[in-house]
Amino acid sequence: MTTDRTFLSGVAWVGGLRLMMQAISWASTLVVVRFIAPADYGIMGMAGAVLLVAGLLAEFGIAGAVLTTADLSEDDAARLNGLAVAVGLAVALLVAAAAPLLGLFFREPRLVPVLWALAATFVLDGVRTVPSAMLQRQLRYKRSAAIESARSLAMTASVLSLAIAGAGYWALVTGAVLGAVVATGLAIALSPVRIAVGFSDRLRTPLRTAKDFLIGRLAWQAYTNGDVILVGRLRSVTDLGQYTLAWNIASLPGEKLTNLLTVVSSSFFASLRHDLPAMRRYLLLLTEGIAVLTWPVLAGIALVAPDAVPLLWGEQWRPAVRPMQLLVSYAALSSLGVPFGQVLAATGQVAQGRRNALFSCSLMLPAFYLAASQSGIVAVAACWLLLYPLIYLRPYLLVRETLSIPVRDYARALVPAASITAVLVGTVLALRLIVTGPMSPRARFALEVTAGALAVGAALGLGYRHRLLQVVATVRAPRT
Repeated sequence: MTTDRTFLSGVAWVGGLRLMMQAISWASTLVVVRFIAPADYGIMGMAGAVLLVAGLLAEFGIAGAVLTTADLSEDDAARLNGLAVAVGLAVALLVAAAAPLLGLFFREPRLVPVLWALAATFVLDGVRTVPSAMLQRQLRYKRSAAIESARSLAMTASVLSLAIAGAGYWALVTGAVLGAVVATGLAIALSPVRIAVGFSDRLRTPLRTAKDFLIGRLAWQAYTNGDVILVGRLRSVTDLGQYTLAWNIASLPGEKLTNLLTVVSSSFFASLRHDLPAMRRYLLLLTEGIAVLTWPVLAGIALVAPDAVPLLWGEQWRPAVRPMQLLVSYAALSSLGVPFGQVLAATGQVAQGRRNALFSCSLMLPAFYLAASQSGIVAVAACWLLLYPLIYLRPYLLVRETLSIPVRDYARALVPAASITAVLVGTVLALRLIVTGPMSPRARFALEVTAGALAVGAALGLGYRHRLLQVVATVRAPRT
């Protein structure tokens, strides 16, 4: 019970605060998109693709090493902190120096000052890496959640106010920098870690782990952002803006809501490295939770996108509908693959994660190039849907073998989400058959969203009420 309470209370704190922040972010996005042109989103899409890769260089795999190293002394943490700060500064200088060349690569001169401004975030990221990782290692979920919530609030407030004021893409840039400043300041205050310089033999193991994390995550970023880079290089900036919006909306439930659980599970799995039966149990619990959180929302987005996109953001965004629907379908599977890497890392198989990422990179990048050069953003989105099952299969098989998970147990964990999603889809499709008279897109959208939400609530309440009550009782149980 104590272990269940630790895990579920961590999910409750981190998940509850992040869900609230995400709801605020979603509402802000609905407003911001009306004040920012597709071309502005395209510029940030270019910058985002560059910064994600550079961000991994700045993190250097150190956070993963802090989480997964069994015996990490205070001196080891201090030396890793010094290394993280130095690497963050070096990456910031590298991005600033490379900005003019990247502007030429994307054929977009406005990208150069944007990268100069955002380079500062890497210094902040380097300072924040080890303090934040230590909070996760110590399972101090409330403090981790507080840092992320403050960052999200700062970003949202600045982006929204500046976008309304007409700042364009600079609203997004300023929000990113301000969010990093707030998060770094809080991380240092809540989890102070001294900085030391030097190397010791005790760092060999965590640095080998950091190397595997770094290579794997660089390969992962290369293929997960290769579509954006190639669309930006081979298509127009407006196409990139359309694709970026489609990706952002499709990733909100699959990526953002998934993080509500995985931010807890990464450190929790590491604490269970010597108890594989318990790890198996929590992986199945996590899989069930991720699917329940994401699948109904993703299905809802796919169903209402043709009405919702032009209604919420204007007709100029209609080309984003079809890629959004394809990406939403891919996200339903990709959200389930996130915990696999955490299990492999917790069981000492970080190198397997690196190999999986390199395989994915070799598979997806050629497909993205052919789709972007020969067709367009719809074909690029289709690559995710058609090829990702091959990426998902290998780590699934490794984790299944490592934890001895029967196929029927894994399938059983997906039953609640599948049934709830089926009720949602059936309700909306039945509504379309029943309501045949003329109806405005606004009224149809409102009716379908309301009916879908009620259907999901009824399915949860009638079919899984006992599971919900059990979770609540576990979280509220007194510590023992």
